[in-house]
Amino acid sequence: MTRNGNRDLRTLIIYGTRSVMHWAHKRDDALGIWLKHLTDRRGKMKAIVALANKLTRIVWRYRINQSVSRRGNCWDNSPMERFFRSLKAEWVPTDGYAGKDEARQQINGCILNYYNSVRPHHYNGGLTPEEPENRYHFYCKTVANIT
Repeated sequence: MTRNGNRDLRTLIIYGTRSVMHWAHKRDDALGIWLKHLTDRRGKMKAIVALANKLTRIVWRYRINQSVSRRGNCWDNSPMERFFRSLKAEWVPTDGYAGKDEARQQINGCILNYYNSVRPHHYNGGLTPEEPENRYHFYCKTVANIT
């Protein structure tokens, strides 16, 4: 991975590598040990860039193609496309908002006060997104109290 090329792609690879780095530090396999030694020797950011270079070389070696589809073909990003479709159809006024502050306030209110806590979702049996999480935490506390 060089400084030549697409800056946005390079940034995405570095951000993705940070997640891999977080996951790999918890493991005791060869990759985890290599990353721990590299982080101790060179520091966290240089270890992240080294891992990004390694992952990029693997992608090039095996000729892996991207799986992101074109706009309108929402196979890869269907949850977000569905969310934005619902947001536009149910909440955003047809004539738009007067300004950014009003839009930010209204959309945040929609997401926090309606979409996650009141609006039923078909994919999880007509429950709101918060309800399965609340049930999970309730049952986890119950199990934790028993043991």
